[in-house]
Amino acid sequence: MNAHDRQATVVSVSDRHIVLSLDGKTFEWPREAAPRVSEGDTMIVRLMTESQAATDRHEQARAVLKELLGGGR
Repeated sequence: MNAHDRQATVVSVSDRHIVLSLDGKTFEWPREAAPRVSEGDTMIVRLMTESQAATDRHEQARAVLKELLGGGR
């Protein structure tokens, strides 16, 4: 985890949304935008700017390509 990550607990799950508890507050998340979870599961919530997310995606893609092309040896 990094400084922008927080642990949230899944309070409830329905067909439409999941309810997360984070730092004593609850909020809903669209079910279709969440991984398969059950009540009581812990999730990591990360806040980042769009620019940070793009950089993160590029770094992950580079790491995968490096591994696939044998650059990790």
